[in-house]
Amino acid sequence: MRELLKAVDHTTFPFKHASIYNGKCEAPESPLDLLDPKRRAILAEVDLNSASPYSGGSFEPVKWCELIENAASKGTAQGVTTLQVYAAYLPPEVMEITSEFLNSRFLRMGVVTMHELILANTYQDENRRVPFFWVKDDKMHNADYEEFWRLVAAVMVVCSPKEAQMDAHPRFANY
Repeated sequence: MRELLKAVDHTTFPFKHASIYNGKCEAPESPLDLLDPKRRAILAEVDLNSASPYSGGSFEPVKWCELIENAASKGTAQGVTTLQVYAAYLPPEVMEITSEFLNSRFLRMGVVTMHELILANTYQDENRRVPFFWVKDDKMHNADYEEFWRLVAAVMVVCSPKEAQMDAHPRFANY
């Protein structure tokens, strides 16, 4: 189950590092911290079309949208492969919650296909600002975002060692 935790970690890593918050708040310690209205407001203002502090293999800046989408794509592929390889050995609740996570609407429609949202919102101006508006706390109109982080937490709980499963507020770790 450690491999599933690695897949979740890879999928979500851009959201949990302090650089995305520009010093306005601390990096989240738990996926449930990403439901905090202040943190969501900061995320909603991130210009996804701007350069992140990361660079690719060519040492060119990587845009936030590319970083988030690539991490999610690679993480979900890793999760799908892990489920396929270990399907006969995993408990049904692990298979179920991990499948829900991998197929969540926010992940599939708002993160893995982010390039399409960016293209639709740049109007052929490749430098146009595109805020991460679909994470904004808007009285449950972005319920997919809330569901996603609750599923991340649930996967972390069911895939963690028994002693860690008692914590309903799981902590991010480096796997």
